[in-house]
Amino acid sequence: MRGRDDGFTLIELLVSLFIFAILSAATMSAFFQTVETRERITEQEAEITELQQMRAIIRADMNAITLRQARDPLGGFEPYVISTDGQALLSFTRRGRENPGGLSPRGDVQRVAYYFKDGTLIRSVLPHENPAQLSKPIEKVLLEGLRDVELEALVFNNGRFQSIRGWRVAAADTRLGASAIALKLTSNQDVTTTHLFELGL
Repeated sequence: MRGRDDGFTLIELLVSLFIFAILSAATMSAFFQTVETRERITEQEAEITELQQMRAIIRADMNAITLRQARDPLGGFEPYVISTDGQALLSFTRRGRENPGGLSPRGDVQRVAYYFKDGTLIRSVLPHENPAQLSKPIEKVLLEGLRDVELEALVFNNGRFQSIRGWRVAAADTRLGASAIALKLTSNQDVTTTHLFELGL
């Protein structure tokens, strides 16, 4: 029987230290997992926010799209008012350009194009609808970290939608021939999403 002045044995201390080490390791592991999970959630929230902003910009463009003919840099007229075939994924003219207080002597239309360059989806805008009056377009990065981007027109034909690449609308066309745009994005992690935007025409 142990007396009042007896202490712990070496074995008891070692067992206690072993149990403490196990509990500490489990606690630290749970802590690091919590931190990693929080970082992943923060990254995913940032990606979702970026995707929502991109969708809002493109949706606004598609709602304001117009069949107005544009001029080329030499002063002639572009053959197509809308095109999904060429250097740009999509090029078009849109109305509703902001001009607060009417401070600038300009119209309310502008020329817009989407490009896919070096894993980045870019929106390019001419400050004036006619490129002859412009030295450089204004570019805005919509999304980064992309492996591939495809853009197609959706045409309603025989009771169903048909996807068409290389869709063009000539200035002389009297009908648009498409009711929506499909944007297919593939990330560097091979995650593919398709986004549909109705044309406001």
